[in-house]
Amino acid sequence: MSTRAAGPAGLAHAPRWAAAYGSQAAAAWLVVRGDARNGEYDVPAFTAFTAQLGLSVAWLLLFFRFRRPAFALADMCLLWLAVAVTVREFARKHRLAAGLLLPYLGWVTYAAAVNAQVWWRER
Repeated sequence: MSTRAAGPAGLAHAPRWAAAYGSQAAAAWLVVRGDARNGEYDVPAFTAFTAQLGLSVAWLLLFFRFRRPAFALADMCLLWLAVAVTVREFARKHRLAAGLLLPYLGWVTYAAAVNAQVWWRER
């Protein structure tokens, strides 16, 4: 797999990843804080949130470590859906929390396009 096709490597994307995971943490905290006040925890919201975190790690491993762009692209499709579901579920509890996830959804969309381009070239 050509790393040049995937764009700048190394530290170039570190601030984006840090912002993405930071906004996810802030969004989850807002929902948890609101749920704690009400004495209830939203299982569907946190199931989707946990799924998106797991799929994100899986994509990183599949794309960068194992260099399997086809499997990474399949994972990315599931990740995009999991993020979209998390946005919807978080919006039911806290609108700002849902809004904090929208840039990450955009980043996932961009990463999926890059992943698809790499897969297409190397098939």
